[in-house]
Amino acid sequence: MVRVLLIEDEDEVVAGVRAALADSDDLMVVDNRDGALSLLGDDQQFDLVVCDLRIPPSSGAGLLANEDHGLAVFAACREHLPGSPLRFFSGRANLDNLADALSEGRPVDLFGDGTSWPLIHIHQKRHAANFVEELGRLREGLLSLESEVEIQCDDELDGMTARALRIGARRVSATTAQARRAGSGTHGLSGADTLSALFIDTARVTRARNFVKVDARARIERELAGFDRYVSTLLTSGFTPRGWVLLYGLRGQAAVAYVLAEGFDTDLFGVLQGSEDLAIQTLTRLMRHLEPWMPAWRREGVAIADMRRRFIADDRLAAERSELAEFELYEQIQVDLPWVVGHGDLHGGNVLVRSDGEPILIDFGDVDLHWGAFDPVTLEVSLAFHPASPMRKSEWPSQHAAENYLDLDSYLADCPVPSFVRKVRQWAMECLGGDEQALRAVMYALATRQLKYADTDHALANSFARGSL
Repeated sequence: MVRVLLIEDEDEVVAGVRAALADSDDLMVVDNRDGALSLLGDDQQFDLVVCDLRIPPSSGAGLLANEDHGLAVFAACREHLPGSPLRFFSGRANLDNLADALSEGRPVDLFGDGTSWPLIHIHQKRHAANFVEELGRLREGLLSLESEVEIQCDDELDGMTARALRIGARRVSATTAQARRAGSGTHGLSGADTLSALFIDTARVTRARNFVKVDARARIERELAGFDRYVSTLLTSGFTPRGWVLLYGLRGQAAVAYVLAEGFDTDLFGVLQGSEDLAIQTLTRLMRHLEPWMPAWRREGVAIADMRRRFIADDRLAAERSELAEFELYEQIQVDLPWVVGHGDLHGGNVLVRSDGEPILIDFGDVDLHWGAFDPVTLEVSLAFHPASPMRKSEWPSQHAAENYLDLDSYLADCPVPSFVRKVRQWAMECLGGDEQALRAVMYALATRQLKYADTDHALANSFARGSL
């Protein structure tokens, strides 16, 4: 299905566009600037936006039509749908006004088949038939993508996730994408879709093994920048190299693929469920891989309240905690923390593991400068709260255990994997130079973070926060 937004007030043009589409396609028509901006502001997603340059600012204000209103729609499209093509209709365009827009009209490969499509283009209204023909080719391009690339996946996939897999398959000359959701099998907390995918050609030859992430384009672009700055330039091992990137053709989303070597078929949560000794071996190797991230880029004092506010605001916290007094004095304390490069989301599902215990990191959307021990404490917290953690099937950690977080013997009394947790805690303390007060602060902030999620155990999160005081 092709989804098109048409901003046009001439019935003849609307009829021509409608005739070029099938009944199964979705055409939304508005005749003014404000109507278009409202749709785009509501994050409505379209494969193509077609806009008459001379449009009125609002319904019934036809006498006020001018090109400034069309250019306002253009700016909104670039903000909300940077990966979708934009077509202007013009009867008497002022090309000076369009100079900036035209400069962004470079050709892009929308469907992974090597065909170039201008991202932005102007059609004269007297040649509207040319646009109708182009629209037909655009629709055929999407239909051929769906018919020529098969997706095999046990889970139902979002439309843009499926499209990303199909375009990615074409990028590596494959005709089949065998995919399964990574991690817990659900969307990430940010709304990203993450999958492991095997791309196979007509001769049943594997063309690529990828970890694929589909997310809002702005987040993918931040991830690419973080990967280039902190991962590929600083680490020498223990991470997945970057493969293809899709910034166009996915409406308001984008995708990135990372290259997976053969044999990384489980994650750290899975290893932990099967063998604590192998999990410790995996963690030791992971720590070695991440040693280039250990040096501090800077040190600074920060109030514990500000650490917590990074994740949950004061008003939200008040709604989640019935008793604030016991935490208020603690939050006024200021701690001195090193800032180091960190993965930022180091739960067990983001560490893929080979059968011999060799780990590789995946999912680099949160790579940045973080407080020291951010990664190991995130890993420890994930044992208690992540949906895929094997500890979720056990009775550990109880609220009593969490309130004894700093007393390892009490904390780990009923833990199924005590040696692994001790190794994680040792890593955290090494990151902070043995500063227990700093460890308390990091754990307090990351435990309190859990209160913003509806599906986490809030009583347990408060117990961890209390155990950090």
